[in-house]
Amino acid sequence: MTKSVRILIFVLVAAAAAAVVALRAHGRKEQTKAATAPQSATAEKGLPKLVEIGGLWCIPCQLMAPIMDVIKKEQEGRLEVVFVPVEQNPSPPLPYGARVIPTQVFIDASGREVWRHEGFISKDDIIAKWKEFGVDLSSANISSTGD
Repeated sequence: MTKSVRILIFVLVAAAAAAVVALRAHGRKEQTKAATAPQSATAEKGLPKLVEIGGLWCIPCQLMAPIMDVIKKEQEGRLEVVFVPVEQNPSPPLPYGARVIPTQVFIDASGREVWRHEGFISKDDIIAKWKEFGVDLSSANISSTGD
């Protein structure tokens, strides 16, 4: 191998390493931006928010859909439930600094992210996690008349 070929290979490897470092730094910057994003109208209303970042084609996301729908219906007026499809934001980075889908982001009533989960999570585990943060969404608190 000639000296010029070795130099070219070294330059290409160095450029690739620099690109990886720059992409990682950009990803961290985007996660920080997402965590410090302006508070939503939900925060102004004093409601906590559960955001799921997912894809319509994603099998775990499809398994989460009915769970999120039930929670949204049962907790109307007490918890905002939002689905953010990655199809609407196809280029990286994913919304809310998500690294994989599905990702569930738990945001307290002041608009601050308090926890996030990657992958499938059951309804009971979602309710239990909110309870850990002082938000009681148990079925016992839901009026059968919808009041």
